[in-house]
Amino acid sequence: MYGEFGFMSLVALFRKYSDQIPRRAVVADLGSGVGRPLFAAACLRPDIARCVGVEKLRGLHELAGELRALYDAELAPVLGAHPPRVELHRGDFLGGVEWRGADVVLVNSAIFRDELFDATEARAAEVLTPGALVVTLRRGFRDCGHEGACWELLEATERRQSWGMSTVYVHRRTRNSPRRTGIED
Repeated sequence: MYGEFGFMSLVALFRKYSDQIPRRAVVADLGSGVGRPLFAAACLRPDIARCVGVEKLRGLHELAGELRALYDAELAPVLGAHPPRVELHRGDFLGGVEWRGADVVLVNSAIFRDELFDATEARAAEVLTPGALVVTLRRGFRDCGHEGACWELLEATERRQSWGMSTVYVHRRTRNSPRRTGIED
């Protein structure tokens, strides 16, 4: 099943957490598909520095490249003097470093197996700095809500996505160190 973050779900996210997303922020989308959430983020927050997508599937990555060409030619010029740069990377986000230090990370985890979800949580704890927001779908991170946790759960709410309703979990990276070994660079 293919699906993406719903536009209005992203609108709600960027409105509610606007004070926690710095100017010139980096937004990453892991498993970015054709990149629609990246382009939506660029339009919703033209003060973002970069929107970084990582997609493993060649066909989706190629379609995203076509959309980026349209964005660069038609949309970016009307977003201001310094519009967000959209970067598209093909590969496995668990092994890559393209999203290291991102301020907001979107993870459409609706169909992730337990192993992939847990590995994503561990990798995010390693590559993100305190204050970073990570948005997951259908389930939240495990290392959350206890003394010494890597994540603080800010919100768990139902929002419409491209395929229908799903629970959206918004986590904030704490200053605590990961308690388990993750994936090495």
